[in-house]
Amino acid sequence: MRKIKNTAIIVLITALILSLTACGSGGSSESTSTVNNNRKTISAGYNSGFVILNDGSLWGWGGNMRGQLGTGDDEDRLEPVHILDGVKSVVSGGGVNWVPYAAHTMAIKEDNSLWGWGGNIYNHVANVEDYKLVSPVHIMDDVISVAVGQFHTLAVTSDGVMWG
Repeated sequence: MRKIKNTAIIVLITALILSLTACGSGGSSESTSTVNNNRKTISAGYNSGFVILNDGSLWGWGGNMRGQLGTGDDEDRLEPVHILDGVKSVVSGGGVNWVPYAAHTMAIKEDNSLWGWGGNIYNHVANVEDYKLVSPVHIMDDVISVAVGQFHTLAVTSDGVMWG
């Protein structure tokens, strides 16, 4: 059973990479061709994918069980959907087959503000009582780096302090 699950993950990642390298050929929507022709960087998370375009806009698609896409709901998306503007980096992670509730995403905007959304069952996105944050929430400012793990998030501010 484990091998089948790993194969499914590999197939999903391969499909995401192929869709990003298609450069708009065969894309049926405006958002797909926009993403394919203007991508700056990509990131993959728990059953989801993200791309930052050259203009700093963040787009995401895929699984959204815990709101990890940041679209304001928990509906899966087959086509890229706009999430935030002014983004310079994004990381997504958490969530495993036995605990998908931790799937979350963090983004640093160009003004060095940190934003997060998704599964928050262990308060690893924000120190709030909501266990699922379906829209981006401002976390803190002056962040230069962020990393996510299964059930935690670490951020470093410009003064060298690590938060987690």
